[in-house]
Amino acid sequence: MKHLMNICASFIILALCMPTYVLGTQNRDELTNFPSMSAELAAVDSLNQELLQQLSEEELHWYNKFQHGLMFFDGWKDISKDILANLSHEEKNRVKPLLDSMGLRIGTEWSKANDVRKIDTDQLRNWGKRLKNAQHQGSEYLKETVFLISTEVETILLRKQ
Repeated sequence: MKHLMNICASFIILALCMPTYVLGTQNRDELTNFPSMSAELAAVDSLNQELLQQLSEEELHWYNKFQHGLMFFDGWKDISKDILANLSHEEKNRVKPLLDSMGLRIGTEWSKANDVRKIDTDQLRNWGKRLKNAQHQGSEYLKETVFLISTEVETILLRKQ
């Protein structure tokens, strides 16, 4: 339980740091004054690997389906690639770590058995539609949509079963 609380606390810290990191400073023209997130992202990477190691074979199978897609459904890797294609190089460097973390967090939760998971297929469809629509609204709107969905995901995951 303590280990799970440490994971949750780390993601809360990351979520609190991400608005400035992803969306930019209050003056959106100051695109070069972002805090270094390397230590925080390294900690999150370590926690992400722990999440993957905790998956059963069946859960890992469904996690991979989420990442790579199914017939008629894009996987998270393709969705992320499409999002990043709509951003400048500088924006990509800020948004990619968040997308990677979201993909892992959503995928590991969705891969669980239906009766215990907190994220279901309808939520995946909703988020996928929102992200696809945001790609046509400009990079600022797209980044804001990514952050809002990330916040929704973390809120859902922090709720007790």
